Amino acid sequence: MENKQLFDLLLSDYQVRKSKKQKLRFINFVKERCVALGLSCQIDEGKKWVYNRNIVVGDLNKARVIFTAHYDTCAWIPIPNFFAKNLIFYILYTLFFAGLLIAASRGMAFLVTSWISNAVLADTIYRLVNLVILFALLFQVMFGFPNKHTANDNTSGVATLLSLMHRMSAEERDKVAFVFFDNEEFGLFGSSMFMSWHGSEIAATLLINFDCVSDGNHLLFVSKKLASGTEKFPLLKNILEDNAVAFKKIAVFSSALRTFSPSDQILFPKSIGVMALKKMPVIGLYCDRIHTSMDTRFDTQNIEFLTNSFKKFVSQI
Repeated sequence: MENKQLFDLLLSDYQVRKSKKQKLRFINFVKERCVALGLSCQIDEGKKWVYNRNIVVGDLNKARVIFTAHYDTCAWIPIPNFFAKNLIFYILYTLFFAGLLIAASRGMAFLVTSWISNAVLADTIYRLVNLVILFALLFQVMFGFPNKHTANDNTSGVATLLSLMHRMSAEERDKVAFVFFDNEEFGLFGSSMFMSWHGSEIAATLLINFDCVSDGNHLLFVSKKLASGTEKFPLLKNILEDNAVAFKKIAVFSSALRTFSPSDQILFPKSIGVMALKKMPVIGLYCDRIHTSMDTRFDTQNIEFLTNSFKKFVSQI
């Protein structure tokens, strides 16, 4: 399957992966791709806080590198989730978002109780309504109606894994494993279960996680010390820097101590998180639009850049 056909299929038929049925449909699609490529595929099903189904492709024990991405998708919210490499702005926006939820619940509670003349009764009902509305808003943020537009978060990460699977030779695929994590949006539950089940066997293996990699020309690579200290890292960095010029992208490298990248890789000791960002004055590198109907940017050149770079990396290790 050509990449364009693969990407079109993902965006048209598999962009929403939130309910149990939607996830099962995607799991079956990955299984079909594995059969076509002659790859082993197993589903790790289990409960760690919530029920998880991680898709594991390849042999974890033989893998020299593990490529990962979360396949679950988020609930819709009216205000974009926002990430900034600048931690201060990231924290400020998070507080701003929390403040909006509180203000919205209080505003709606006021409208509901404004007609009540009895002050004591009005205050009692106001508190109750405010609490109910705030809980309803929080429920929507975490578990509510699915966002139908997930091009960047994280259909782009899923597309990168599938693109690597399809473009690698049989010899290259034999060196790697691919893991599609469940329930990242709820709190990294799928990757936490994976770590509990397979942590000891992959502790020394480099893990590279793709999350929101299709909206922005700055590709950020956040590495933990064990990853950046490996003998493979200089090779990977050189390949990424060379390919960035060829693909007209900008490769940005940072350590996990200096940049907080809130995705599955933070649970693994020898990991690199990959994310695409845009840039603006003052704020610097940032990611927006996600978790809303505006999440429609799918830069195939980003996927091609990552596929080409990591394929080349695997061929040389």
